[in-house]
This record gives sequence, C-alpha cells and structure tokens, in this order.
Amino acid sequence: MNAARRKASALWGRHPAGTGLASSPWRSPRFYQEMRTTRYRQQPWHTRLLDGYRGGRLLEVGCGAGTDLAYLGRHFQHVVGIDLAETGARLAGGAIDHWQVKGATLVADGEALPFADGGFDLVYSFGVLHHTDDPATALREIRRVLRPGGRVVVGLYHRWSLFAAHVLVRYLLTAGFRNESWDDFIARCEQGSVEEGIRPRLRLYSRRSARRLLGEFHEVRARVSASPARTGASPTAAPGVARAARPTTGPGRAWSAGSGDGPRSPPAGSRQTAAGPRGR
Repeated sequence: MNAARRKASALWGRHPAGTGLASSPWRSPRFYQEMRTTRYRQQPWHTRLLDGYRGGRLLEVGCGAGTDLAYLGRHFQHVVGIDLAETGARLAGGAIDHWQVKGATLVADGEALPFADGGFDLVYSFGVLHHTDDPATALREIRRVLRPGGRVVVGLYHRWSLFAAHVLVRYLLTAGFRNESWDDFIARCEQGSVEEGIRPRLRLYSRRSARRLLGEFHEVRARVSASPARTGASPTAAPGVARAARPTTGPGRAWSAGSGDGPRSPPAGSRQTAAGPRGR
C-alpha cells in the first residue's frame, strides 16, 4: 500500500463513509437504523435502484458502514463487503448482523480482490472507484470475479453537477488556486478531510468518460439522479456516481447514471453507471 493509500485508509478509518448521517454511538442498533433512514430519505432514488437487483452472491467494493450492503442483502443469498479501512469493515459487519443478512466483511484492496474468478452475480461499488489510484485496474478485478453474465453497479461523481459548479465558482472567487490545486480543493468535500488535513484522490466523470471507463463491459447505460444539494462553506457532498455493467464475455446491458448527492455518504451531483442485464 503506497503512502497516499495509507493516508486515505487512515482518513476513512477515522471518518467512515456516511457515519455523519447518524448521531447515535457506532455499532448500536439505533446507529444502524439512523444510517438507513437518513441515507434513503436524502436519496429516495437510491432504494429504487437497489431494489432492482437480486440473486445469489453479491460483492460490495468499498462497503463503508454497510448501509447499502445490508439493504441489498435482503435480495441476495450471501453478501460480502470489503473496505480499505478496518473500521469500515467492522461497521459493515455490524450492519449485516443488525439487519440479519447472511454474509461477511473484510479488509481488502479493490485493485487486488482476494477472491476466485467468477464467484459473484453482482458487484456493487458506489462512490468509491473515483477515489482509487487506478479505476481501470479495479474494474478489471471486478470483471474477473463476476460470473459469466454477471453485472456491476458503479457510482461515480458527476463532473457536470450543480455541486461541482458551486465548488468551482467558490474556488475561483476566493482565489483558492493561489494556495492549492483544484484536486485538493474539491477533495475537501470528503468527510473528515478538512479536520484531518488529508486530501484523498477524487476524480469527476462525464457520461462519456464513465462509458469509456467501462469499455470492457457492454450494453452500458448512464443516468443522472439528483438529491438536494448542500452548498455550505465546508461541503459534505461531492459530484457524480455510476451503476451496473456486465462483462463483454456474455450477453447483457450496461448503463451509467449520475446523481446530485455527496461523497461516499450522500453526494451532491453524482453519476451512476451500469452494464449488464436489467433484473433477473
């Protein structure tokens, strides 16, 4: 693990994705209830997305506190969640226990998945791949662990969101470019980044670049979903997210979409991309 990745792991270990949505103590029953209620109230389109998938085995790459993992687990026989930070893996393990979902969580790197080929029906990664050192490598790993005809749902921050535009205007009007790069400035939207002084890698995607990223998948579709944007001085939302795709080795469709929510909690302006068949 390189230095940048160790810093990112430390950031998300102390500020796991989405935990700002709940005020109750971590791992308490109330905490998991608040996480689910608040997340899906802020992103009502998200449950409609998740309810569209079901099957045997599910892998989530970058599971954070496990809110989506546990929700998806209602429709899958077994779920596995991985996270670069041990805190995230532990919280997600508590989530699947709380919601009585059959599965497991572990610390692992999305660019080197510790799983055999073809073991999952669906791989889900929402608001994660735009933080990785090499998204193409992560997607090749996802493609490898998918069964023939499997699907991937990916969320990517949207380049042309209102949130990204707001941050850009603030960057220019405050002459932020005199003190830090645009990449560092927009990375402030990540939970805990300002307090910790850590700027994780953050990429923004257009529909075209999202489809290009998913070039090894076929029948890719893109869609933008919007949530209420938050535009405070220290924004907690980031642009773009993507959804599901199926490998080119089998029939299916892929699509990508974006939304207006925040970073790995709710993003503000995100894109979603998917490839593979819809439904089962």
